[in-house]
Amino acid sequence: MLPTGAEFKWKFRINFFETTLFFCHFYWGSKDKSFVTYDKNIDLNCYWEARPDGFYISGDQKSWKLLNKWT
Repeated sequence: MLPTGAEFKWKFRINFFETTLFFCHFYWGSKDKSFVTYDKNIDLNCYWEARPDGFYISGDQKSWKLLNKWT
């Protein structure tokens, strides 16, 4: 569990076959969502942010793009 404004950081290496895959399951009150957070199509150096309307991704923490909505 992360309090509002907290960060979670992790590092990993891509495997030899470039099939590395990570997914996460998120909960926010009564909302929950599970989706892929890394595969070969997602930049290795990216930032995620959970907001009331969904999940945003950024490469520089200045411009954010909505990637997944809560459902």
